[in-house]
Amino acid sequence: MGNWITSDFEVPEKLEMDRFRLRMLTVNDVVKDYDAVMLSRSKIAGVFGPKSDWPRADLSLEQDLIDLGWHQKEFQRRSSFAYTGMSAGGSFCPGWGYIGPSEQGDTGA
Repeated sequence: MGNWITSDFEVPEKLEMDRFRLRMLTVNDVVKDYDAVMLSRSKIAGVFGPKSDWPRADLSLEQDLIDLGWHQKEFQRRSSFAYTGMSAGGSFCPGWGYIGPSEQGDTGA
């Protein structure tokens, strides 16, 4: 799974635009991430497939912290890449993006 991108590819950690920025999702984002997840539960339910129960109504801040730690470690290992979208001032998290290997097999890399 870790070889779906070439070893010399430089993975971008951030993209800054006038109205928003994307950057690597880390454990430091837990409060804003948790708030965004819980406020968007009905909109993001099923995003990981029909059998996924994430995010559950009883998701705790601690469990979200564990999830973010997992995403951060995957980014460091170059096995998948989780980004957080932030407003230009950094006060609001309107969304996330996840980039990972294709489940369809060979990616051509």
